[in-house]
Amino acid sequence: MTPEQEVLEDLLLATRALIRSVVETQPLMGQPPSSKEAFEAMTSVQRVASTALLKEFEQLQGTLHSLFRAMLRMLGIRLKGLYPLDIGNHMVELGVIDEPERWVTIVKLRNELVHEYPLGSTERFERVVAALTSIPFLTDAAARAERVIADRHMLEPRS
Repeated sequence: MTPEQEVLEDLLLATRALIRSVVETQPLMGQPPSSKEAFEAMTSVQRVASTALLKEFEQLQGTLHSLFRAMLRMLGIRLKGLYPLDIGNHMVELGVIDEPERWVTIVKLRNELVHEYPLGSTERFERVVAALTSIPFLTDAAARAERVIADRHMLEPRS
């Protein structure tokens, strides 16, 4: 296995672990709150679960970003100067995602969450809902990326 294949395999394993974690945490959170008032009325378990899901969202998006870049690198695509929309467009071409603009929105949300934690209830509520409603997009992209990797034999020994 080449070093690039090892990186790709490690990223796939990390992605699978993060998805398992999300699947285990989501029942603790329940449905995303429908209003700021519902958000403020969550139980302590739901609040802790919402924080955990935010962190899992951040990690899943970041890992998928690295996975996408590793896939592109293995396909011979130069990464220097690529922005999230460029990566999203390449992922559309590969059939990994359908909406590159949605990918860009998710990248921006993750960057906001990583760099500033909202203290106000309204802002926290909006970010929690945005992150939680993005998780299905990310899990679908992960599954589709894994199929592309398998279909293109990206982890098979090179001769």
